[in-house]
Amino acid sequence: NQIDMMFAFQTWMYDQIIAAQMRVAEENEFTFLDDSGALEAGHIANMTNQMRTVFYDLRVRVFKYQNAHSVAVARKCPYCGLIWSKFEGCEGQTTCGNRPSSDLDLRDPSYSVLGVFTISWKNEKLTIDRTGQRSVKAIRNRSSNDKTYGCGENNNVVSDANC
Repeated sequence: NQIDMMFAFQTWMYDQIIAAQMRVAEENEFTFLDDSGALEAGHIANMTNQMRTVFYDLRVRVFKYQNAHSVAVARKCPYCGLIWSKFEGCEGQTTCGNRPSSDLDLRDPSYSVLGVFTISWKNEKLTIDRTGQRSVKAIRNRSSNDKTYGCGENNNVVSDANC
């Protein structure tokens, strides 16, 4: 539940950046016109940068949860920039965009149900309530010949410590 709540909070907080911009502009009657327009835009930009800094720190914490689940072995294609992981074999040639030859849903079944949360800020109080759950179904792989992702270039993969 805590991991699901962190992801929900991250999404909510990102949405709050835009909502805060609109609230501050409205409450301070910013018009972004005339001589004061540059100052008003600067105020909003400064506030936004501060909020994004806090948001970035939260994202780093959330990614720590993901790193424990194979995200740490993600690689970037040197040709097209696609982020990928090689799940079959530890070294040798692979082609950008290739999919595993079989289903690789290795999750513990207890991780296939995600908590759903409602987050609100009222009267200077943050409230986070679990309001339900959602089942996650494995996505079936397409044919290993399906090149809908990636550029198709060959990449040499060096052995990992995880192999």
